[in-house]
Amino acid sequence: MRKWSFTYELIKFPLDIWHYFFYRKITIIDKQNIPKDRPIIFAPNHQNAIMDALAVIFTSRMQPVFLARSDIFKNPIIASILHTFRIYPVYRIRDGASSLDKNEEIFNKSVKILEYKKAMAIFPEAAHTEFRRLRKLKKGIPRVAFIAEKQ
Repeated sequence: MRKWSFTYELIKFPLDIWHYFFYRKITIIDKQNIPKDRPIIFAPNHQNAIMDALAVIFTSRMQPVFLARSDIFKNPIIASILHTFRIYPVYRIRDGASSLDKNEEIFNKSVKILEYKKAMAIFPEAAHTEFRRLRKLKKGIPRVAFIAEKQ
């Protein structure tokens, strides 16, 4: 995940055009404050399922790595597509207590991404619903940030 991916850009290009026509007007405030040579964690609200991730992808010219719930990785074909788009699984207690140990590897990879001065995206609410309101924030972002800062 440290290198720029041609495959990622090749797949992203037609989707970028679709995104532009679907959302004719997009306002980005203070884009100049997004660092290009330092690690960054994007932490958008998660009100709109996949569109939230696409908003991050199409409004920054980076190739951010996302953390997403592990159950969407069960199908090997979908998992392969998700990995192409730099999405890693995060395991929750509802995925089984024994699966939580797998998060150690994911958080270590996340720290490496930040060490390489790349971008990550984590949804702090860790879920989306049809109700438009801020929900309780999860601990994934501070966990990754504190581990990266310590190292």
